[in-house]
Amino acid sequence: MKLAILLHAYQPPTQYPHVTKEITKRSYLPFLETIERCDAAKITLNLSGSLIEQLIANNEHELLDRYKTQVLRGAIECTATAAYHPLLTKLPESEIFRQNLVNEYWLTRWMGDNYKKPHGFFVPEMFYDHRVGDAIEKMGYEWIVLDESAFPGAGVDEHGQHNTLSIAKHYYKKNNGNLGVFFRDRPISLAIAFDHDLTERSLLEMIQRHGDEAKDAYVIIAVDAETFGYHHAHNLNLLTCLCEQDEIQLVTLHELYQSAREFRFVEPVDSSWGISLEEHGSVRQFPRWDNPENKIQQLQWKLFNLAVQNGKHASGLPDDFDKSLHSDQFWWASKYPCWHPGMIEQSLGLYESVLGEDAKEIVQLREVLATEEVSVINC
Repeated sequence: MKLAILLHAYQPPTQYPHVTKEITKRSYLPFLETIERCDAAKITLNLSGSLIEQLIANNEHELLDRYKTQVLRGAIECTATAAYHPLLTKLPESEIFRQNLVNEYWLTRWMGDNYKKPHGFFVPEMFYDHRVGDAIEKMGYEWIVLDESAFPGAGVDEHGQHNTLSIAKHYYKKNNGNLGVFFRDRPISLAIAFDHDLTERSLLEMIQRHGDEAKDAYVIIAVDAETFGYHHAHNLNLLTCLCEQDEIQLVTLHELYQSAREFRFVEPVDSSWGISLEEHGSVRQFPRWDNPENKIQQLQWKLFNLAVQNGKHASGLPDDFDKSLHSDQFWWASKYPCWHPGMIEQSLGLYESVLGEDAKEIVQLREVLATEEVSVINC
């Protein structure tokens, strides 16, 4: 059977430089060293434009060159994405296209003459609706990866896990189009991200369970790159295990796509990789980003929509308007469980550049923020 690993490497444009440097030391560097040591490594990597910009600013040129070497030797396949990680369902098509162009700008800055347009597109937070799929297909990409909960009728159980292994017996394209659609294995991905007791052997057994059900089955693991090292130091051992084992064939996502003999057509449902059963199908489907009872988030969305409606782009790429649309501003205001007033304030600085510092919504949000706890809940 085949295993494709998709890692999402990103930091918001409002991230503090010392935090990006620490994550680089504990995650991006040791992850790279693991790939360099493994001759059979095959990783699909979304190295977002926002992170490339910060690595350049932090003088991580040698690190970026080493990543480039792994791309050129075929150990790493890159994806396209929206440079500053906005929720694409909230953007007009023109801004989706622009975020893609900005990301191409940063990929070209990194790869230089070796830049080639990626085959696949990473949807930030896997936050999807049919309009997003249409826009990605118009941009000429061949495939996307969504959460398993986006598969029609798949659902999730009371623990947030999927209820079937049968999805990964087949290959899929979006209805009425030619866009390939992969669905990540939710239980395995969540186990890597959150199960601190997960062992190398138990991980391999979880993956092989798919092969026991169908000879041609495949597994897609999709998690944040920071899962390996920064969030959990032990997970670097899991990555090493996956790269060095010889029981399961490692492939890039495009290799997996090319191996398909036939496709079934589906219409993925609205979803994200942060969804759970209790949220699915309810009014408050995505409370990490848009909780109607969260006063700060609602003011943030007013600012976001004002920026989209009234913001003007600079003549060059990128600009503060591009950056102001990032999704982390809502995440850090969610208290679900994340809370970081400093990151919220950093985002207000971008809105000041787009809308002016006297915009009443900025003033209102700062007034509400002043009444909140100053402590930080990291996650």
